[in-house]
This record gives sequence, structure tokens and C-alpha cells, in this order.
Amino acid sequence: MKPLVDASLDGTQKIVVSARTGSEQGSLIPAVLRMTKYSGAIRIDDINLKNVPRVVLRSSITTITRQGLELDATLRTNLDPLSMTECYFSDEDLISMLHRVRLWDAVQRRGGLDASMSRMRFSPAQRQLLGLARGALHHRREGTRVVLIDDAITAHLDEHMRTRMNDFIDGEFAACTVLMVAHDLEAIRTADIVITIEGGAITSVLAQNGAG
Repeated sequence: MKPLVDASLDGTQKIVVSARTGSEQGSLIPAVLRMTKYSGAIRIDDINLKNVPRVVLRSSITTITRQGLELDATLRTNLDPLSMTECYFSDEDLISMLHRVRLWDAVQRRGGLDASMSRMRFSPAQRQLLGLARGALHHRREGTRVVLIDDAITAHLDEHMRTRMNDFIDGEFAACTVLMVAHDLEAIRTADIVITIEGGAITSVLAQNGAG
């Protein structure tokens, strides 16, 4: 069986993975999180992820996907689910993050942080922006060093907002290894490394933007 992934990745790089099929695109994040079996090896900073206990691995990674998470709870809880057990961020922190993803005006009109999620009536694009904000807060709270992003997270955004959100990702996660599943040409353009997967195997690794 061909390996799904066999790659060594350096820290603080933005790596974009491009695959021909939806199944190959959708299999990367579960592989890194060890939610599915694969042959080959994934190494980050020379650490083989297969040797890291799953509970440690998952607590060290921030995952941002298109589907995301939606709880029958307040906007505050959906923005920072861990606040149910520990209040880590102030209201000012949460509002600042919502400003950064251009959501605060809509949230404020619909009742603020403690309004129910059902009152928000977010569009698909707004839900994706909420997912980005949630991921950034998780990274800040947990101090994660690896960020997995399905860049379909920006699929419902117009070109201007996709560019802004790619800039947000580049800035917010600058000290992390960022691994993105590619759908968006803008994400590919700004990547340090572009990995192409075909037939379950890596067929090319391209360094760009001065990465070596």
C-alpha cells in the first residue's frame, strides 16, 4: 500500500497540501491527529507523530475545519468552548477577536457575547469566520505549536475577505507549523512549502517564498 503521507516538516512554516481527490484532501487532518491508519511517517521538528500519545498530540494541535463546532449555548461558549470549565479570556479579549474577523458588529446587534447561538442567525461565511476566531483563541489558550486548517474554511468568503483571512492566519499562527489542505490559490501562493498528493502518495514537494 502506498503511504498516505511520508514527510518531515520544520516548525514555523506554512505547508499547503494539494490533492487531486476529495478523499485525499479529507484524509490528511485525521492522519495527523491519528484518527485514521496510514503507512509512512509524519514528522514535525524530527518528531514522528506516531510516537506521540494521542491525548498529548491532540492537546498540542489546533484544528480548524469547515464543518466546525456549534453548541446549543451562548455565542461566548461557541467562541471559547473551554470557558464552560475555566474562564480564561476577558470580554475585551473576545470582542477584540470578533473585531479581527469582522463579526463583532453582527454579534453586538443580536445580543452580544451572552446571547444564544440561535439568535445569531449567521450566514455560512460568518460561521466560517467564527471558526477562525475559535481556532485562534484555542491556540492562545493552549499554546499549541501545530495548526491544521482545511482552507475550505474560507470557501464562502469573497476574494477580498479570503485575502484578509489568509493574512489573519499568517499573522495569528506565525510561530506555528501551519498545515493547510488546499482549495484556495491564495493559500498556495503564500505557502512556504507546497506538497502534492496523488494516489495516496506524495508526488512533489515545492519550497517557495525563500523556504528551504
